[in-house]
Amino acid sequence: MRELKLEGILNYVKSELFKLRGIKPHRVVQEIKREPSLIRLVNFDAVIKLFGNLRVDVLPVEYKCKELVEVISEYSLLPNDALHVATMKRYGITDIATNDPDFERVGGIKVWKP
Repeated sequence: MRELKLEGILNYVKSELFKLRGIKPHRVVQEIKREPSLIRLVNFDAVIKLFGNLRVDVLPVEYKCKELVEVISEYSLLPNDALHVATMKRYGITDIATNDPDFERVGGIKVWKP
């Protein structure tokens, strides 16, 4: 099975937000952190059609692109954060220690601030 890099999904988000809102690619992550709802502007249909069944290249755990895109869309997360949430859900993990407030948008997860 062919693989898709996690960065590929982020690059798609960057290109879409540049096209839709004129946000410079190097500023996209900062802008999403400031305004998470920007993720909801991205139409992932093309990504799912093209890459939905491709394995995303992360650690020894395999995810289909479609799985991560669903988490990204549902919780307005960046791809790296979506990977953490998908892994937590897969293994029934309900607690995370992080200073990242983005995880507070995910239902069923208890965020512990170190």
